[in-house]
Amino acid sequence: MLSIPHYVMLWCILFTIIGAVWYNLDRRYGVKLYRWWYDLTHKDPLPEGEQRGFVYNRSTKARFTAAWVVSTVQSVAVILTTPVNPLVELIMWLFEVPVTMLGFYLGPYLYRLWQRSDVVFDAMDRLEHRAESGDIDVKATAAAASRAIRHRFASTIHREEEHSGQRDPEPEEKTTEAATVNESAENDSGKEDQERASDPRELMRSYARKRQSS
Repeated sequence: MLSIPHYVMLWCILFTIIGAVWYNLDRRYGVKLYRWWYDLTHKDPLPEGEQRGFVYNRSTKARFTAAWVVSTVQSVAVILTTPVNPLVELIMWLFEVPVTMLGFYLGPYLYRLWQRSDVVFDAMDRLEHRAESGDIDVKATAAAASRAIRHRFASTIHREEEHSGQRDPEPEEKTTEAATVNESAENDSGKEDQERASDPRELMRSYARKRQSS
């Protein structure tokens, strides 16, 4: 027996999926049915070329009405046919309408995904047909694909090794630069000492310090 939160979550997920699937079924099959219904219930027929279903290419208000009708019918049917707590089903009814609307808005993305899967399936069918007719060698194709994957993998590893190898000498360059700076500082210090030794005033000061110390 599911707890109330798990029960609500389960049905919310289910109604989101129902909304997305409903949108795509309405887009594929419901357009003709809606045109028949519209022409039956309206004085002027639906303009030719206008693609409209019960939820496909409809306003938010129309989609909300469709979600509300389906959710209400489902909740009434569950209360009449199962021993479910009516209060729990009322809570469910409050959640079912917005999650069904969410499914309607997720429907176009599901349709695009399905369109892409059709392209993949068609390509696989053509490949299988060529393999069965002998136009393509399956083993050779698989071997070529395997070699291409190994070559790509080896190239990636080689690039990574080259990249890491280029970054390794950086500490040595920094050490060389530091040694060059120290050597330059020592040379400058030596030059200053030589200049002081060649200055007559420095010689006199040095002589005076020696006389005082003796």
